[in-house]
Amino acid sequence: MCYINTNSSDRTIGFIGDPLCDCELVLYADADFAGDRSDLKSTGGGFLCIRGKNTFYPVNFQSKKHGCVSYSTPEAEVVSLNNALRLIGIPAMDLFEVMSGNTPKLVVYEDNEATAKMVRSGKYQAMRHVKRTHGVSLTMLTDWLRMGIYDIKDCCTDVMCADIYTKHFSVASKWEHAIQLICVLHKADYMGLKQGKPVPAAPGIKWGNEPKSGFLTSENPACLDCGTSYFKMFGSSLVCIICSKPHSVVRARPACPAVRKCAGGGCEAVSKQSDTDTVPLRM
Repeated sequence: MCYINTNSSDRTIGFIGDPLCDCELVLYADADFAGDRSDLKSTGGGFLCIRGKNTFYPVNFQSKKHGCVSYSTPEAEVVSLNNALRLIGIPAMDLFEVMSGNTPKLVVYEDNEATAKMVRSGKYQAMRHVKRTHGVSLTMLTDWLRMGIYDIKDCCTDVMCADIYTKHFSVASKWEHAIQLICVLHKADYMGLKQGKPVPAAPGIKWGNEPKSGFLTSENPACLDCGTSYFKMFGSSLVCIICSKPHSVVRARPACPAVRKCAGGGCEAVSKQSDTDTVPLRM
């Protein structure tokens, strides 16, 4: 109640800068393994948004305690992914189809590689007990994937938007990063954004007109050594999770990849352009 009382002026914002036919539905799903110490049940979270080249619009979210006990993180992730798809992801596809006039594309981001591999293959040799415990959830996920209802992609944990719906935060900086990922701004930042002023932001990659060592280019927003597009924070820099090479960062724009000046003024809100452009973290 204290947090709500002191932060009631916070605002959730969204940006629409593309035709809906050029956008896609994006669903993030995450789980906090055995987060409830009373019965060791996990908590699952989901975050649904419309995303495009110049669009990021939050649509729905979910925070739900599991009704079953999971033995490992992949098992908890399977239950969370199933709940998010079944309760907020797939139902939104019908509405999006009516609004856009096209068959929607649902992209699901999962930050646990073991869970993603289980869903893609439908096999769980290392956890043979799953067939009698979480087998229904996993089988449904595999069937929906093979039917083409959704596509599952890997996601770096540092940019998992659903993380905020699974657990509490005791570090202020991590909380600020979590709310920026879902486009929640404090009143001062929100008013500044409306006036075109820079606001605090989740980090993006800094690049110049010419490729330089340690920097990324707009044509190839990936590590110059190993080619990956996934990074994690280390101090004031972003570090490639594969080769651990640091990259320079700039904090000039919100985490939403659409907070940039749209060609032709298509966005509802625009942030002030900085001297160098930024490329947001790959989600």
